[in-house]
Amino acid sequence: MFSPSAKILYMSAKEDLAWQLVAKSTFIRDNLPPYLRIPSIHVGKAYMDFAGNSSEIQALASVAGAGRGTDATLIVRDELRDHPEGKANFLAVSPAIDAGGQLIDLSTYTKYDLENHFSERVAQFLTESTRIDYKSGIVLFEKQRTIGDKIRKSCLVFLGWNIRPVREQGLTNDEWFQLQVVPRYSESDREQEYPLTIEEMLRQPKTRQFFDIDALNEIELLGRPAPLSKVDDIDTRNGIIKIWVKPIVGRRYICFTDPSNGIEDPFATVVIDWQTGEQVAGAGAKITAKDVAVIHDSLVRYYNNAFNTGETNAQAGGAFIDAIKDLNTPNLAPRRSPDGKIIPGKIGWYTTEPLKDRMLNDYREGIRKRLVIIHDKEALNQHRMFVQPEGEIKPRSVHGTHDDWIMAFAGAYYLKRLFVPQDAYRITSVKYRG
Repeated sequence: MFSPSAKILYMSAKEDLAWQLVAKSTFIRDNLPPYLRIPSIHVGKAYMDFAGNSSEIQALASVAGAGRGTDATLIVRDELRDHPEGKANFLAVSPAIDAGGQLIDLSTYTKYDLENHFSERVAQFLTESTRIDYKSGIVLFEKQRTIGDKIRKSCLVFLGWNIRPVREQGLTNDEWFQLQVVPRYSESDREQEYPLTIEEMLRQPKTRQFFDIDALNEIELLGRPAPLSKVDDIDTRNGIIKIWVKPIVGRRYICFTDPSNGIEDPFATVVIDWQTGEQVAGAGAKITAKDVAVIHDSLVRYYNNAFNTGETNAQAGGAFIDAIKDLNTPNLAPRRSPDGKIIPGKIGWYTTEPLKDRMLNDYREGIRKRLVIIHDKEALNQHRMFVQPEGEIKPRSVHGTHDDWIMAFAGAYYLKRLFVPQDAYRITSVKYRG
């Protein structure tokens, strides 16, 4: 109405569902005060044509090629979880967005469908984004990219079921929930259909979750709210390194790194207290393997020459291990075989499937027994998104998320179990005199 030559596309899984969006817009238009209505409007069940300013709204089924070649200024895809060709359609409409248009995806989140296009889109926002929690209950995740002098922003907005102020006249939201929802839905179904928080929305069913969700929730309660705001005795590299607890003289620490090449997955470095299992520091970002090695080395030295190693898988792992050799990183752990035996003359862990399985299963047991304290919120989210679907042998991250923090913690925990300081135990013998 107020933007000349605007072209809006409403998309839904089926054409008749997209028509319902047009009907909603028609309802809004018909209930505006007369002075706001644009004259000479043509309305059909699949379109609205604002003849006065050459703008239009069109409804389409969200098939693979729908919207391709369009000059749309706004595209709204409703209940995206139900679009069978949602991903292919995303590629079709992307040129319109790249040219300055806007895309709004609306949907209920389906936690049981790990490969759903909407679930993938949500998962992409759980890393490398800024989270803002509003008092209203709205949660905003925001990303910003700067290319030249242009700024591109994108965001994920979560709305809990109680954002709507009234569900039934004469009842508060809580009263309505207890009366209408609790008797009809199981706890897991309520989390699916009526999530109150984004954590409830993302939480996988306990039967599919690799890590004990109750243990993770308790571990989160033990966590520190934020890393130290000022640390003068180590270069935090503009926040890439996060310090929760400074090193204590005489205390022993474990450091493990899951490296990256700076292009695809981010790296993760974890430092834990050998005695308590508490995370004292961490680092993660998309940087080169050589830069990862510098961060790893600095954390090892900062934490009293922590016992340490990292993955040597693939090109990134090899470059990382070569770099920490060149840095003469102290107290490097020897390489281990899947059964835990030392491989002489080798450093860096080559995490084949047998060793990875052993690390993950040992670490899962450590989580269950609350032997680890995790402070990093992104790391906790990764743990919650790590699942083992029915019929699959290997656990994995929900599609679109990473497991770098999980592997770093699993490596640190496994290294902690293998490491026994030479002065940890002292045996003293005395002559008994009866």
